[in-house]
Amino acid sequence: MVVKNVKRTKFSRPRGKKAIFIICLAVLLVGIGAGAYYVQHRGDKAANAVPEGISGVSKIDMGPPTDEEQNAGDKRKDEIIKEQEAQQNQPPAGTQKQVTPIITTVGFYDNNVEVSSYVPGVFEDGGTCTVTLTKGSQQVQKQGSGTKNVSTTQCPNTVIPRAEFSTGTWTAVVSYSSATAKGNSAPGSVEVP
Repeated sequence: MVVKNVKRTKFSRPRGKKAIFIICLAVLLVGIGAGAYYVQHRGDKAANAVPEGISGVSKIDMGPPTDEEQNAGDKRKDEIIKEQEAQQNQPPAGTQKQVTPIITTVGFYDNNVEVSSYVPGVFEDGGTCTVTLTKGSQQVQKQGSGTKNVSTTQCPNTVIPRAEFSTGTWTAVVSYSSATAKGNSAPGSVEVP
């Protein structure tokens, strides 16, 4: 049977070229997407790769530090700064740095004479703090060991009973001596009733 005069409509056109074009376009888009995925994940793998010779490490975290890591880093930085300051404050070998202890308290309290002091510019344990109180030819002396306190050396609080003093004004001086430092404070005074 022969069909004559078949009228073609817009939808009855042969679709071969259009179908091939759509298939090629789809393959091209899938290829571009796969390539982009590969490039991105290959970059992630390179960033997380473990260098040769290191075993037991599966991934290197390139993200920001955790609070714990940040605190540990800050603590170590503070330690390094203190170590550097301590090295800078050290006198040449065989010499002692000159220091001036500071008397923070000298007074008569609860029937005792009390003297408190510290040594700036020195950060060490074990130096000797000597408190000397004088009135004329009379002298009362007490010693104790200095201890590290933040960034200075703290002398122990010295408490001496009233029975060791005569009535009157006494002059107090604190001396400090260690392998690295030595020096005397400015005098302070206390009235003993």
